[in-house]
Amino acid sequence: MPENLPFGDSGLTVSAVSTQLGVSPSTLRSWDRRYGVGPTGRQAGSRRMYSAGDVERIRRMIRLIEEGLPAKQAAVESNEFPAHDDARPVDVADLLMLARRSPESLDALLWRETMRDGLVSVWSRLIEPALAELSENTQGARPGHLVETVIYGALMQLQKKLAVIAGPTTGIRVSVASWHDRFPLATVVGGALQWEGMDVRIQIISRLKEEEAVTILRKHMDSFGPHIVVAIGRLPLAKEQFSELISGTQASFFLMCDDLPDFVHPKLQRVRTALACVEEVRALVQSVGSKAWD
Repeated sequence: MPENLPFGDSGLTVSAVSTQLGVSPSTLRSWDRRYGVGPTGRQAGSRRMYSAGDVERIRRMIRLIEEGLPAKQAAVESNEFPAHDDARPVDVADLLMLARRSPESLDALLWRETMRDGLVSVWSRLIEPALAELSENTQGARPGHLVETVIYGALMQLQKKLAVIAGPTTGIRVSVASWHDRFPLATVVGGALQWEGMDVRIQIISRLKEEEAVTILRKHMDSFGPHIVVAIGRLPLAKEQFSELISGTQASFFLMCDDLPDFVHPKLQRVRTALACVEEVRALVQSVGSKAWD
């Protein structure tokens, strides 16, 4: 990529912008004509010139096209992200725009929304729908331009910040076991329970065989000794072995998945959403009392 060129008092010509960004003059003129992404300045003699802001917008448009967006959509989203009006709720479009253009601003937005509404609410209202929308993109993205990885990274940074300011632990140990494709949800549930003062460990299970999945979960429980176990996602758990595992421990179990619809156990409680899971675990802890778990 050529070095940035200095802007004169009147801006840059189309030829200079072409050299700076590596885009042909004909393409720049086409984007100006079709999408309105062009020079906003004007030199004496009616010669239009590109300002620094014009060039930055085109730079963002190029990056969005490289990420897989059609040129028309990239042109729309290359506009500066406006200062958010607190009176207007943040929506999925806001999150995706920041994920594509300003990861630092995305971190700040997620932090602000979490401090106001809570981690589970931010997941359910913003992050999960954004990931679902991205999963429907059939154009793909170039290596290094996956928007999903930006969102995952922002979620992990958010969790780290929350861990720093979380209150003292109650001594109640909670294991969150998750099939590998649901690990973001597992981190959200685990993070929310940690915020409640619980000592949380997340165990990701990626083995395909049912027996191996149960064995991994059993070894984790033997090592950590949880009082509560939350199982999330498409866990390929053999019913008989899973039942034996539940019966052979003092831990209480919560199951959040649809893969075992007919599986029942006296010590197992089903939950459908992250919010319901956190609320039910909180209610159980409050009803029993932290000393009873010792």
